[in-house]
Amino acid sequence: MKIDPKHISGTSQETSSVTPGRRGPGTPTVSSGTDELVLSSRAEEFRRVRPQLDSLPESRQERIAHIRNQVSENTYWVSGEDIAEAILRDEATVGQLDLRPEK
Repeated sequence: MKIDPKHISGTSQETSSVTPGRRGPGTPTVSSGTDELVLSSRAEEFRRVRPQLDSLPESRQERIAHIRNQVSENTYWVSGEDIAEAILRDEATVGQLDLRPEK
């Protein structure tokens, strides 16, 4: 089953279900109920960034697909220097590790 994140608007949604009625066999009656959906913080984060991912330019998506393919085939490799440079460029990591230069 595929869940479309556009239809998740909060923590509860009104639903209706069909149950057999007394008027005759198979005659439905509609009753209302409430289902509750609670998302984990990780799922909420994914729901929030999904539109940004979907709006990436096609060339970027092709690059991501290429890297995913390399990862799945165990052929993806990045040098340690490239990883270190990327970590140092990331403001959140620099602040978290207190790597800002002293003044």
